[in-house]
Amino acid sequence: MRKFLAIAIFSFLGLLIGSAPVSAAAPTGHVDVVDGTRIAGWASDPDISGAIPIHVYIDNVLVHDQQTDASHAFNWIHAPIGAGDHSIKVYAVGVNAQGQPDGQNMLLSPTPTSINVGCARLVGEAFNWCRDNPAYWINRQADTKLLSNNFIKIGINISYGGLITQLYNQNRDINLIEEHGGSAVQISLYGSDTSNGPNAKWFGATDSTRCDPVGYATDQDCKLHNTICHLRAYATGAHVANCQSVLACNLPVTDPGWPFNPIQAQAVNCLWNDASNDVDYSAAIGNGWETHLVDPYQYSKSNVFSGLTITQQVTLGDVYAKVHYKLDYAGSYTTDFSSQELPAFFTNPELNRYYYYSPYDQSYTDPYSPVTRIDRTVNTTPVVLASPSSNGVGEHWWGVCDSTETKCVTLATFDSVVSRYAIEGGGVNEASYLTPSGHFSLTPGMHHEITLYVFPYKHNDLVNGKTIRQRIFELAAQNAPSPSPTPTPSLELFDLNQDRIINGDDLKIVFRNYGISSYLADKDATGEVDIMDYAIIHTHYGQSY
Repeated sequence: MRKFLAIAIFSFLGLLIGSAPVSAAAPTGHVDVVDGTRIAGWASDPDISGAIPIHVYIDNVLVHDQQTDASHAFNWIHAPIGAGDHSIKVYAVGVNAQGQPDGQNMLLSPTPTSINVGCARLVGEAFNWCRDNPAYWINRQADTKLLSNNFIKIGINISYGGLITQLYNQNRDINLIEEHGGSAVQISLYGSDTSNGPNAKWFGATDSTRCDPVGYATDQDCKLHNTICHLRAYATGAHVANCQSVLACNLPVTDPGWPFNPIQAQAVNCLWNDASNDVDYSAAIGNGWETHLVDPYQYSKSNVFSGLTITQQVTLGDVYAKVHYKLDYAGSYTTDFSSQELPAFFTNPELNRYYYYSPYDQSYTDPYSPVTRIDRTVNTTPVVLASPSSNGVGEHWWGVCDSTETKCVTLATFDSVVSRYAIEGGGVNEASYLTPSGHFSLTPGMHHEITLYVFPYKHNDLVNGKTIRQRIFELAAQNAPSPSPTPTPSLELFDLNQDRIINGDDLKIVFRNYGISSYLADKDATGEVDIMDYAIIHTHYGQSY
């Protein structure tokens, strides 16, 4: 009896011991490379023979996750991280035999580590921004709200008015946006105070150290005192900087007579790194982020533009970001009709080789039909497209790619307040300008809403089961253009030769004056005739009065 009892006891104990949970083993690995280009190494977990997740933190913010490959290696070629000391941490995420996280995460040696690569790999204006504003890069991770899924990542900087500063496709190896306070992706509005009526004068813009508030009667008079001069149609309104209490910012691009120009990223007194351009409200909304910026500062002058509120909502679709803006103005000025950037969109300088858009003679009939493709090494002429919402033909998208056609951005918008799209490229190391724009004035009670769909891909890329253009077709079906309250200015303003019809003869006048000052053809009063003036005239092409 005792023998059987002992056997039973030992059997019971053996059952208990055999059923005890086995502790999960921690992963192991090593970081072999941490520099200004890539972070690489290896990691494995004894609990599974396959891949495991790797998490990379920069300045204590999770910025990248990926799986190791078949040989347990990882290699992330990352976008530039900019000036200053940056902390790098790499974790191997422990998983069980089913590949599920088991809580046994390992910080891989030799991280945490700190690197400082300065402005390495940044070019053009982004390099200048890094050199002149290192505080932006030092605080970049903490200031940025990153939204991501497997196919897209987008960043919103809440310390720069909600400026959209980062955009990546599924490879995460290049920021597709030019990271600069004066460019990137942001609302940029224009308007001159019309209370004193038109009174054209020339204003000097010699350099960033000299502000000349005098409006001169002629270009010759202006150039007796300044090396660069711009003609302004409204020379006596409240938008003119007096160079004492109100300074002209960003000279010589601007000048003291430059229109009101509120943007999201600018701070008080021509600064960038200042609390005055922090958003006034910032909060998560579903799978996105919402910001409010009240009374923004101006790119063109040192004071605030009171009464304007910019509400921005960024949410993710499967392979795109939906950026929705609400613009409300309750200030006291009534401005002239100006071209408004809704938003200004500047790509990484690498994306300046090929332009794409839908021909006007096709409209959502076949997502695989041919599109217009422009090689900028052959044709450098800027492209201005009238929005299908304003003329009823074509499709509501346009895009740009690099020389390999693997790094691309495609944009789409369906709002009738958007009257045209611009695609303009610069020279070497200069960003492409992909901007939907409207033509309206800032008046008390103004309200506009604009939605922009941002795809970090080429229009015919097959991503997650569909091409980008197929998705645009689907979005078009869901977004019938809504009526816009925008008033229409007199057509006489755009009939440059006064033959009572806006046609090719008027566009020829624009081309003859392109790049120079012309009171007749400078429709947005920026001081010289450029792509936006062409766009303004082209919007009314074929109209008569």
